[in-house]
Formats: sequence, C-alpha cells, structure tokens
Amino acid sequence: MHWIIMICGVLILTSVVIYQKIQKKETKIVKKTVPMNNDDPTEILEHKNKTVIQINLPSKTVHVKRELKDALFVGQIIFEKYKVVDVMHVGQMSHVYLVKHLVLGNHWCLKIVTTYDNTGVFQEEGILKQMNHQMIPKMIDIFYKGNIVYIIEEYIEGTSLKDLLYKEGQFKEREIIQWGIEICEIFEYLHNHHYNPIIYRDLKPENIIVTRNRHLVLIDFGLAKFKTSNVKDYMPSGTKLFAPKEQFLDCGMTDELTDLYSIGMVLIYLILENTQKNAITYKKLNKFISKDFSKILLKSVSEKRESRYQKAQNFKLALENLFLKKQGFFN
Repeated sequence: MHWIIMICGVLILTSVVIYQKIQKKETKIVKKTVPMNNDDPTEILEHKNKTVIQINLPSKTVHVKRELKDALFVGQIIFEKYKVVDVMHVGQMSHVYLVKHLVLGNHWCLKIVTTYDNTGVFQEEGILKQMNHQMIPKMIDIFYKGNIVYIIEEYIEGTSLKDLLYKEGQFKEREIIQWGIEICEIFEYLHNHHYNPIIYRDLKPENIIVTRNRHLVLIDFGLAKFKTSNVKDYMPSGTKLFAPKEQFLDCGMTDELTDLYSIGMVLIYLILENTQKNAITYKKLNKFISKDFSKILLKSVSEKRESRYQKAQNFKLALENLFLKKQGFFN
C-alpha cells in the first residue's frame, strides 16, 4: 500500500514539473511573436515610457503613439492640400512621408514631430526658416496641431550616402574628395550664418542624400541648434561612431569643431566603412587612398581639438588644393 502511495506521489510530482516546463516554453514562444528590432515594420517599442506601435498593413502603414493624432496612412488627405503617397522614414524623433500637392501635382516631403516637452523641434523649425542653400532642402510650409508640428519640405530625389555605399561597395578617391569639398561648403554656410552660427551635431551618411547627378544634399536638422553661447548642451546628442569623445562627456558641448570632426569621420567611413575609431591609422588608410589624403583625414579626426581644422574653410581649402594637385593623376 505504501509503495502504491509513493508511486502515485512521484507521478503527480512529475506531471507538475512537465506542466511547468510546457508553460515556460509557451511563454517564450509568445515573447518571440513580438519582434524588438527597430528595423521591423511591425513591432511594439518602449522609449522613455512612451509606447510606440508600428503596424504594417497591405494597403496602409499606421504609426500609433500615445495620442494617435500623428498617425497617417497612404492615400490620406491632410490639411486639404496634400495627399500621402508613401512612408519614407519612421524614427524615434519623427515620421517622414512623401506627399503630393493636390492642385500643383508636385511632390514634397512631410516631416511630423511630436513635441512632448516642447524642446528641439522649434529649434529645427527656426533653423529651416533661415536656410537658403542649394544643398539644403527648403521649408515650404508648416502646420501646428496641438503639440504636433507638420513641416513641409522640398523633396530631394536620390539615395542616402550609406545606402549608395552598400550598393556600390566603394568609391573612387576623386569622388570622395569632391564630396568632402561639398560637405565643407555646406558647413561653411552653417557655421557662418548671418543670423547665428548653426551647429548640425549629427552628421552621418544616412543624413546625406546623393542626387542623380552625384551631388550632395544635407537633410534632417532634428538635432541642429543655433550657437548662442559656449555653454554645454542640455544633454549628449549625436551618433557616437561619427562624433568626437568630447561630444558625449558629461553633457558635452557641441560646436564647429565637433561638426568638422564628423565630416572627417564620414569621409573615412566611405573608405574603411565600419572601422572603429581606435583602428583608424595612416597605414590602413594608405592602402586605399593617397598619402596626402590620408594626412588630411587624420588631421580632421585628431583627438586633440587644437590639432583639427579650426574652420570649415580651412578643411575645404586643404581638399581643394589636394584635388588640384591630383588633377593630372585623376585624369
């Protein structure tokens, strides 16, 4: 009798253990059905206690934040003037759509930013109003709806520098130097702006569009700021791969020199791609580009601020002189 009771007890215990294991497996499966990759079109994300749900449907893409107010779908008419044609980008800071003017029939870029704390976007709006440069998209229109800002910008046809690098694999030294000159021209304009110097703060290949004729346009001024004083930033900002260390120390302070450092890092990225900063050497660069170009790039990304180019004009002049020097070699 005792043996029977013991056997029954063992069977019951075994059944409980098996049941618990099954439950754990089911829980794991449920977790896997919610992808947490930011590149996935259908996901649930948590960013600073703000839930962001992105739902991808066959006929429309809906982006739901807490308020649902900034959700747009393809085919939707907005402000009785624009029709949503495509979803171009969904990010943590903004959503970007391709829209068509109902009367004129031309295409524009619509950027939607939700200002939870009323900071940042109004800096961008003020900066875009001041822009008048052929390599920076012009702001066409702007609308306000509660704490949401809708910015209509010039639509630039082309491919991001990052995507083009992925597609083509590598670029010729001549073209990289020419692009470096163009980027320096843009930052010469920003840093010497008549209203106030403008610090871009987040230069990276994703924010540079290559047009059909292989010229560059700088987009996304979401982190840009007017330089009003030499005080530290409210909080660190930028992309670490392309920014100097001082940009992320404590609160950091971004200025012209941090922007110029990022120009050098972008050009190096086009040559070495994802090489870490501590692995960038003269020897490694010289395998792919000339000695003179290697020296210019290493100077631009020096850890010592005083050793870098101090102005965009100086950086541009060094590249222009190199281009002229290499003219016969390139031809």
